[in-house]
Amino acid sequence: MTSVRTAQLLNNGLRLVGQDLKDVLSALANSINPSIEKQILYIMIDRANTGEWLANVGKK
Repeated sequence: MTSVRTAQLLNNGLRLVGQDLKDVLSALANSINPSIEKQILYIMIDRANTGEWLANVGKK
């Protein structure tokens, strides 16, 4: 997961940013535990103009 440079646990969700989609998805999977899983409202994956991958998980 060397390409994931940002992993923030926010009050309303989780945000990850990285260059490699596979690393971002792996970090996302490793960051979600059973208590967070029950609160997930959405998961959004997007590619920024800079080429970085953004993963956002919104909680209920």
